[in-house]
Amino acid sequence: MNEQFRPRPMLHQPADDHILAGVRRRMADVEPLLPAAPAWVPPTTKGATGARRVQVRVRSRAYGLRGLAVAFAAVAIVALVVGPLGFRGAPGVEATGSPRPLFGMTVLRYAVDSIDGRSPTKVEETQLFDMIGARLRAAGIAQFEMAAGYSLEIDIHGPVDLTAVRYLLGHRGVFEIVPLPPGQYGTYLGAGPKEVPASGDQIDPALPVLIPDGDLLRNQIKPDSSTGLWDVQFRLNADGAGKLVAFSTAHVNDFIAIVLDGKVVSAPYIHGPITDGSGTISGNFTASEAMLLAMVLQNGPLAFPIHEISAANGPSSTTGS
Repeated sequence: MNEQFRPRPMLHQPADDHILAGVRRRMADVEPLLPAAPAWVPPTTKGATGARRVQVRVRSRAYGLRGLAVAFAAVAIVALVVGPLGFRGAPGVEATGSPRPLFGMTVLRYAVDSIDGRSPTKVEETQLFDMIGARLRAAGIAQFEMAAGYSLEIDIHGPVDLTAVRYLLGHRGVFEIVPLPPGQYGTYLGAGPKEVPASGDQIDPALPVLIPDGDLLRNQIKPDSSTGLWDVQFRLNADGAGKLVAFSTAHVNDFIAIVLDGKVVSAPYIHGPITDGSGTISGNFTASEAMLLAMVLQNGPLAFPIHEISAANGPSSTTGS
């Protein structure tokens, strides 16, 4: 029996742009139907023990356009399911115990602290995720996931230096330069009634700030060992440089405090007018400490401070620095 076979027609795969355009059209149709999410309840709030936990995960991975199209579709489905459940407004419970890590994984859980009794908005929550991710990537950590539920969970794949990660995430990263009044702290030429604060001391919150965090030029911050000791160099924008030159010219031999998150990093005295808008943070740093401090400052402060609740180490994690 003779059979005649006909060649099958070629099926053309749609282009990436067409796939993405189709997903965007569908997203535009669905978006108006999504309910608005209520404010995020702080993780310390207690509620029903049977509350259902819903998480939104962010992964540090790279995808092509096809993967991006699939991701958009997945987000649309998750939004339709999570929205009616009240993801952000669900009652919270306190974390108990530590999650069990998979082989080669470190699981860290953090609580997000309020600022003046206020929890983060949706925009601030996104900024918090972005900054944490930027700091981890700056430290060479490429594979990690973050999940926001009753707490902030960070899953890091592969070897990790826990000491370094805890430094990066344990500092909010707010930089300030605070003058130390000579009537209280004296000058380089003579002591005052108060001792000049040492590294790690809390700065007096009543003292006015001369240079706020916003005056830092992030891309001009770097660790340096040209003097034989490790320190961190920084540069200020035009506004900050102007304030520094005016103050330093009028207060030679006075002390100033370089402050991170309300704690003194160093308290040098002013040798003379500082006219180039730059400075050095010195503190007998090791190479690792200088690099970590530079990473924190380079990426800017977290929108809200966080503190560690629990940590579970995979077999490839380390605790040394």
